[in-house]
Amino acid sequence: MAEQVLQLASGRRVGVFETGKPNGSAVFYMHGFPSSRLEVKLIEDQAAEAGVRLIALDRPGIGKSSPVHRFGIMQWPATVDEVADMMAIRRYSVLGFSAGAAFALACAAATPDQVVRCVLISPVAPATVLATANTGITRLAWQILQITPDALLCPLLSFSLRGIAHARPAQLADMLAHNAERLGVGERAALQDEAVRRAFAAAVAEGYIQGPRANQDQAIALAHPWGFDLDQIDLPVRIYHGAHDQIMPAEAARALAAGLRHGTLFMQPEGHISALVRCAAPALESLRAELR
Repeated sequence: MAEQVLQLASGRRVGVFETGKPNGSAVFYMHGFPSSRLEVKLIEDQAAEAGVRLIALDRPGIGKSSPVHRFGIMQWPATVDEVADMMAIRRYSVLGFSAGAAFALACAAATPDQVVRCVLISPVAPATVLATANTGITRLAWQILQITPDALLCPLLSFSLRGIAHARPAQLADMLAHNAERLGVGERAALQDEAVRRAFAAAVAEGYIQGPRANQDQAIALAHPWGFDLDQIDLPVRIYHGAHDQIMPAEAARALAAGLRHGTLFMQPEGHISALVRCAAPALESLRAELR
């Protein structure tokens, strides 16, 4: 594995964590929210076994990447493509976990000549999809988010994330252990593994090393239109989702798959985080096979 900080032509820095097989098929990993490039450590072994060169990037203001105020989702593909050029990578696939799905799909929409295939695990769906696919309080919450002014969203997000933003990795690991029961059967099994808890907690803590602003901006971007339509993506998109996911309901994944031109959904008996840990192997293998 290798860590580095790359400087783009604009002068902006990008934190990079690379693992897996150095000369393997290139896959760019898009981390969740709130998290960082270190999240990829959860699936290092699976990447090595699949023969994949897995490259995780910090988004702006996260970890070791320079901040960019109100960085838009559709600004991300150019960053990934510039990093790929610096690494002499011509074609690559993208893997997005949770909120990282938005950024992976943006790459598939904006740079189809470079992106070969897209895989999503426990994906967040666009707010317009979530506002119709879910039921009850979840649907209402996403409908409210779409019409709430940003000036009000910022303090609300700051308040809701305050416990995470100032916690140390050990405290975050304890929070995960404490919430495992509430998160359901799939999550319970995965979070009993101390290594999984510690790795995920470290990734979240790294995501706040520059403060909470970047994560607030990301949440606002996710709640608004993403800047592209799902049906403009003309690439195969495989979706792995947990039937017991308590963070992003399974119905949202079904609606997301239905909205894509070439979306295929693999529903698994998992939760949100456990789907990443347990579905990474077949997901990465599918990407490697496509890039052979």
